[in-house]
Amino acid sequence: MAARIKRWNFWLMKKQNLIKQTEDLSDMDLVMSGLDKLKEEYREIILLRFIDELSFAEIAEVMGKTSGSIRVQAFRAMQALKDVLGENK
Repeated sequence: MAARIKRWNFWLMKKQNLIKQTEDLSDMDLVMSGLDKLKEEYREIILLRFIDELSFAEIAEVMGKTSGSIRVQAFRAMQALKDVLGENK
């Protein structure tokens, strides 16, 4: 009986993990479609920051701007993305 319960719990955990992965992929698709609707500069900043994991100073160097202006643009880019994703609900 204990082995049966363990198998059942294992199966449930696998199913829950699969559901979570599916939801994560769905969220990622939503975010990626939202990024496509942003200005290219905003999209580039978000991708460099969150996908490439660059610091604001590194992004500034890549884009030829000051770190302060990148911080401001990153904030605006995230606001724009939130607005776009809010429209998709």
